[in-house]
This record gives sequence, C-alpha cells and structure tokens, in this order.
Amino acid sequence: MSYAVYAYVTALGAQDKIGAQELNWTGTWSPSGTYSPTTYDSALYNDDRFIAILSNVGVNPTAVLPNRQPNPWSQLVIYQSGDEPPFVPPSNPGDIETALETAWVGTALAGTALQTAWVGTALAEAAYELAGTSQSNQLAYLALTTAWAGTAEAYVALTTAWTGTEPTNAFTVGETAQSAGTIVVDFAGSRFQQADLTGDATFISANRAVGEGVSARIDPFGADRNLYFHPSWKFLGGNPDIPTQLFDGQVAMLSLTSFGPDETDVIAVYSSST
Repeated sequence: MSYAVYAYVTALGAQDKIGAQELNWTGTWSPSGTYSPTTYDSALYNDDRFIAILSNVGVNPTAVLPNRQPNPWSQLVIYQSGDEPPFVPPSNPGDIETALETAWVGTALAGTALQTAWVGTALAEAAYELAGTSQSNQLAYLALTTAWAGTAEAYVALTTAWTGTEPTNAFTVGETAQSAGTIVVDFAGSRFQQADLTGDATFISANRAVGEGVSARIDPFGADRNLYFHPSWKFLGGNPDIPTQLFDGQVAMLSLTSFGPDETDVIAVYSSST
C-alpha cells in the first residue's frame, strides 16, 4: 500500500508533517473557495500542493499580501513516500537536538507574538477608518501607529527566531571567506569558524548584536604569521602584542562576544598553543 507524508510550515512558524490520508483535498484552487485549517483543506495551484494554515476565502496561495500580512497557505513538500510506512528509530537527543528544540519554542512564541500583533494592527486600522476626519481621528491614528510598531517588533522577533532555528547556527564549523589580509569574523555566521592563513592577517568583525558570540580557530598553515586585531576590541587579560606572532605548528583560538552593535562593544579572548 503506497503512502505519502508531506512537510509544511504552520501559522506559528513551526515545521509539521501530515499524511496524505489526513488531508481534505479540494482539487484545483478556486478564487471563490472557502478553506479552513481545521479540516486540513488542501488545494492544487500551478502544479504545487498547498494546505490552508489560516481560514480564508479565495486567497491566492502564492499572493504577497499588503502590509506584510502572512499568506494563509503553506506549500506541501514531499517528506517521505513509498510502499510501506517508514521505520522511525528511537531518538537519542544530544546537544544539537536540544538546541534545535529550544529554538523551535522561540520561533513558535515569536510567531504567536506576530499573529497577536497583526490582530491589534487590524483593530487599530479599523478604528482609524471609522474615526475618519472626526476629532477622535488623532487617537485612532496614534493607536494605528503604535500597533504597527508592535507588529514590526514581533516580525523582527520572528525573523530572529527563524535565524536561530536554521541548522547553520547549530554547532557547525564555517570557513572564513578570507585567508589573508582583512579577515571578517561574522557574528551572523556559524558559532564556530576556522581560518587557515596564507599570509599575515587583520581580524575585524561584522553583524554585531547584543548577546552574540563566535569562536574562531586560527591555523598559520605552514608558516609564521603576524596577526593584527581591531584596535577597539577589549581583550580579557590584557591586549596581545601588535603584531601577535603565530608560529608554524601552533594553533590559536579567538573568542569574541558582542554586547552591542559597534566594534567597541566586542570583548575578546585570544590564546595560542605552545
């Protein structure tokens, strides 16, 4: 007996899976159709399958709605298919799985915040339209602006939560883009980075934000190298010599923590092997 399991993103921003037998297939999407997530209504649009994650009447599954409103559809992607149900081995969660689960919780909360903010914005916009040119128009306008600010903040929270959920931020080691000259340690990249040097190097940072941290392993790669660091960084234990020499056969670790958006907000720790 054949089966199919689809993956999709819920209205709260979480990933979920659903079997084909659970879906209420409505055929080709209709601009006059009424669709509900309660009954797992699904439709075909331009040869792609979609599931309703919010109730709607005739909303195009690929439409970009005004004012950053979320589309009430989510595309269904084949997760697994075959002739027999798949074997799912017992899970053995480790550090990465725990981190991913924690990130999903944050994503769901941020998604809820965004949905709540959208409701508040809709109510404020309705109040503004009702007020028209009356004296209460100013109050309605203030309510609308405040609601938009809340929506923007919730949207940032959701975007940040999604970034934390991405596998590239869960204990993976990324290579720096440069191997000599100016080397940029990117706070928005992998938590652990590696630089294999082909010449002398000057280290600076990018995408600094409160609470972000990154560690970089530095390998002189077969020759003695001179290292320079951004002069605004604050080193624990005292500033290293400028230049700092890293000799062939040694390896060094540079750990950076950002407490703000500027290079002056970076706390650094540097150490090399003997």
